[in-house]
Amino acid sequence: MILKLISSIRVAVTLVIIIIILTLPATFLPQGEEAQFYLTNYPEWLAKSILYTHYYNFYRSTIFMIPVTLLFINLVGCTLRRLIKQFHVKKKRFGPDIIHIGMIILMIGGMITILYRKEGSVSLQKGGDVKLDNGYKLILDSFEFLKYKDGRPKAWISHVDVFKDDMSIGKKSIQVNSPLTLGSYKVYQESYQQVMLVLLEGKDGERYHLTPKQSFKENASLFYFAGVLKNHDKQNVAIIREIKDETVLKTYAVIQGEDVAGNKVLEVFNYYRTGLMIVEDPGFYPVLISLIVITIGLLITYTQAMGIRFKTVKS
Repeated sequence: MILKLISSIRVAVTLVIIIIILTLPATFLPQGEEAQFYLTNYPEWLAKSILYTHYYNFYRSTIFMIPVTLLFINLVGCTLRRLIKQFHVKKKRFGPDIIHIGMIILMIGGMITILYRKEGSVSLQKGGDVKLDNGYKLILDSFEFLKYKDGRPKAWISHVDVFKDDMSIGKKSIQVNSPLTLGSYKVYQESYQQVMLVLLEGKDGERYHLTPKQSFKENASLFYFAGVLKNHDKQNVAIIREIKDETVLKTYAVIQGEDVAGNKVLEVFNYYRTGLMIVEDPGFYPVLISLIVITIGLLITYTQAMGIRFKTVKS
């Protein structure tokens, strides 16, 4: 009686509807923000409700975990009930039962991912390194940003030296859709950033730096840093425009050692930084296994169904 109740189709449908209703608002609500974000951007009563129910971290909240756990129990009950029935019939069809088992494994893997998945991002320039807590270390050797002929991005590729417990294990490449696996971690190519910077020393000896679109004042003129180019000798050249009364008076193209209106150029930087995302997901393999099991169940179900159909047509 209890097994029949917990494996009820009506209960399963009801739980699925509840989960959908609860999940819909979470798809529109920014997740993982600080409490002040919700208090600032939403009415007080709604913000407090979001914080009280942990809706800001919905997929780990009690209001999500309870119906999902009940649905899991319902699925297990349904699977057990079907398996018990199979031993009392002559024509056994285990395909649907294998599919159910695969779905159970899928839910277990999904819950493991929700509860224990860890991820973080790191930005590296050439020579920069990151250490993982499983003994691996990455050092960025170089970075490639490939483009199509029309200028559209084609690929971002980070070339890294990999070490395990301070022992070199070779050079590896990381690019979009081709992550690097290091034990329980996967390292993904997430982004890139071009860094342009000019370091100046003023007449009074004070040092300051400019990034693109920043400026400094000198003799009633505004000196605007436009960016960095390469000259014929492959030196970094800082482009600085002198502006007065919204009119460009002069454009300076200066390298290290030259000066702009008495301000000495100490260094001109132009390099790329790569953005890597490091993920540990212990639920990945259970999910992968579940998909294999479900596929096997579907094949068995299809084969049995076609066999029955063939026999019916033949008779």
